[in-house]
Amino acid sequence: MIGVMFYLDLWLAIACMVPIALGILVQYKMMTALGGQENVKKYYDSLEQLNASAVQYVRGMPAIKVFGQTVRSFRKFYNDMLNYQEYCVKFTDQMQNGYLGFKILLSSFAAFILPVGVLIFSQDPGDIAFASVLLFFLIMAPGVSAPMFKILFLTSLLRDIHEGVDRMDRILMEQPVAEPKQPKKPESYDVLFDNISFAYGPEPSCEKVISGVTLLASQGEVTALVGPSGAGKSTLANLVPRFWDVTEGAIRIGGVDIRDMSTEDLMNKVGFVFQETFLFFDTVYNNIAVGCPYATREDVIAAAKAAQCHEFIQQLPHGYDTRIGEGGVYLSGGEEQRVAVARAILKNAPILVLDEATAFADPENEYEMQRALKALTKGKTVIIIAHRLSTIQDAEQIVVLDQGRIVAKGKHEELIAEAGLYAKMWHAYTDSTHWQLGNEKGGSIPHEHVASFYGR
Repeated sequence: MIGVMFYLDLWLAIACMVPIALGILVQYKMMTALGGQENVKKYYDSLEQLNASAVQYVRGMPAIKVFGQTVRSFRKFYNDMLNYQEYCVKFTDQMQNGYLGFKILLSSFAAFILPVGVLIFSQDPGDIAFASVLLFFLIMAPGVSAPMFKILFLTSLLRDIHEGVDRMDRILMEQPVAEPKQPKKPESYDVLFDNISFAYGPEPSCEKVISGVTLLASQGEVTALVGPSGAGKSTLANLVPRFWDVTEGAIRIGGVDIRDMSTEDLMNKVGFVFQETFLFFDTVYNNIAVGCPYATREDVIAAAKAAQCHEFIQQLPHGYDTRIGEGGVYLSGGEEQRVAVARAILKNAPILVLDEATAFADPENEYEMQRALKALTKGKTVIIIAHRLSTIQDAEQIVVLDQGRIVAKGKHEELIAEAGLYAKMWHAYTDSTHWQLGNEKGGSIPHEHVASFYGR
């Protein structure tokens, strides 16, 4: 259309280009003044924060309801909503005048064409051909504005796409766990923590959560990690399968640095039972078989029996073929944890890390769970994180952590005799079994009922 206009009449075509040029200039000045791409980044940052807070708020809704609170009580979500609202309103106010100017200019071709056309036509009022060209410009020129608006929206969309691609690129550019060029395989399965330190980010901005830990977990023995919350127990255990790499020192399996082992080989050597169990939206059978995809059905059932979950699985609507989660059934915390133990039994890895594997077991089943774990840990290198100290009394080595450091280690009797942190934790744990529940009249529930409540 612009080409046809220049072919028909140069001056009228130039008059048509003036509002287009001014509109583009207004847009450019506005975007330059407001930061352009930087503004897009801020917008998506605020939207990302809002989305993350919304997910966290929904997940915490039961607690919010229980305490009779509203969205205002969840300050982070509420503040992120206000920040997003404030940013959007502010950005809209800043964009308003420039956008209106652009829209008005592109809708005002006649205001530029008509004066130029009248001026030229006044010099030769009898020029019928020019009058026809002028009429063509007045009718057809406004049609140029529609594609220009589309170009404007396309430009805005391209900015959004560019920001999205940048965010995806930052994820894709994250370096994977380094694989050794010549992987080594350990001959034995002792786990040595050799003067290791670890921080979740670059120092000094991130404080070390593990500092100077040297520890040997011998093959065929149980090494228990105990300590107050935040002592670094779970972090230390998570370093064994290389969920993170140590900041200083090294972790060795059978004398081989785990960084010199292939990821596949390391994962085959280490079994992990998490405190927070994750089950797929799949059948019970497949959730257990993920521990060893090539296992037979008999192997899966044997592992379930060893984990004391065969009985409740048989009572499900379709037994082992019952789906878990969406479109199926939901298991209790203790049942989910026993399925996770069955996974580990089926995998049969020589090194086993248990992060409070009986945390959700009810008193009736805890004894059977302990029996299952005892069969599972036989002959293996076992690292167990325990909060119920009664479950690790027989461990060959108990390691007491506090603020990321080892403060004591030894057997149960030795640590009790030292009267240190472990002894305090043990006495606090055993004293809780003597607590009694009182009533309004000052009476109490018999001790034997309290003891049975705690599974003692």
